[in-house]
Amino acid sequence: IGRRSRASSTQYRTKLCEFLCSLCRYYKYHVPDYMAPKGGLICGYIDDLYWAATFFKMVKVIEFVIERGPAFGYTLNMKKCTYLMAPTVNALTDEELDQRLAVLTALGLPLENIKIHPDCQPESPPEVLAKRRVEWGFKILGAFVGTDEYVLASLRPKMEGLRNLSQTLLRYP
Repeated sequence: IGRRSRASSTQYRTKLCEFLCSLCRYYKYHVPDYMAPKGGLICGYIDDLYWAATFFKMVKVIEFVIERGPAFGYTLNMKKCTYLMAPTVNALTDEELDQRLAVLTALGLPLENIKIHPDCQPESPPEVLAKRRVEWGFKILGAFVGTDEYVLASLRPKMEGLRNLSQTLLRYP
């Protein structure tokens, strides 16, 4: 979420609390249970928010934040948002996946920011599944969260940097 104004820290936290309360009320009372029988989850640190919900409930929440967030001084920076598409009970057909991608991109999410879990379409070609395994995850407070392949691929450059740094340090007594 991006801040539009540079209000004082107290004003900012108050606005954030008001916005989150408003979002929770909407989430609870305005999204029918048949769309998300398991509820959802909202977490955050300072002004970075993380939501977990079923696809249809998530779409409603994104729409709510886009529509109502500016009244609280918040706008979603869709270029910085990552959407992790979780597996469903039944594998998605190509048509269902295309429909979901179309809905998300219509909301402003860049296609490259939508990560599809390999189990969404387990019958996909092996190279597609491998690519999805490496891409499915995100970074929160400096920690990589996602598939093992994503975490390892994300840590690899950091490990190389640490290895190079340690070698440089060992050369100087």
